[in-house]
Amino acid sequence: GEQPESMDVALEWTVENGITDGTAPADNLSRQQLVTALYRYCELKKYDTADSAELTGFPDGDSVAEYAVGAMKWAIDAEIIRGSDGEIKPNDTATRAEFAAVMQRFCAKIGA
Repeated sequence: GEQPESMDVALEWTVENGITDGTAPADNLSRQQLVTALYRYCELKKYDTADSAELTGFPDGDSVAEYAVGAMKWAIDAEIIRGSDGEIKPNDTATRAEFAAVMQRFCAKIGA
């Protein structure tokens, strides 16, 4: 709910709160990294993250990194991430359009 005074302060907050480890903040964000950050934010805020979908319905479901499995299952169940051409493409870079769509769905889901 607060505006950080700088990107460094925002990054520090995410590290302190377990949202990210803070490495490579200028790098592109993968789809699984994006939903994992949102999932961890929800956990921090004590939002409900109990519901989850199976990844087996996607041919690339087994390519989700171990750290992101729970987050990806939650994001699929919450319809924050939707398949594209039948795949979830966890390792693909999140484009600006994908980022915007994910954030819109996330805000609608949590009521922000």
